[in-house]
Amino acid sequence: GTVVVDREEALLKRTARIARASYTAGVTPSGPVQGHGKIRYLHTPSPATLAPGGSATATVRFDKPQRAMTAGQSLVLYDGDRVVAGGIIESVE
Repeated sequence: GTVVVDREEALLKRTARIARASYTAGVTPSGPVQGHGKIRYLHTPSPATLAPGGSATATVRFDKPQRAMTAGQSLVLYDGDRVVAGGIIESVE
């Protein structure tokens, strides 16, 4: 295995592309949706905007960089206590 050492700032990212995006309304929104994104069970939800893509994908951009977003994690977008959308992180930018 390989161990990569870098500065803390290298773990901070704002944008994630999600696959298998699903929407609790049952319909893909026609435009961007604002809410609070959560990337781990114990993660504090943070303001974010979801932009739907084609083929059950979406791009989520957080207002502030998030620490250690990783491909394979779930990303869920909330409006208060209500789940709006969710998917699996495919890539992080």
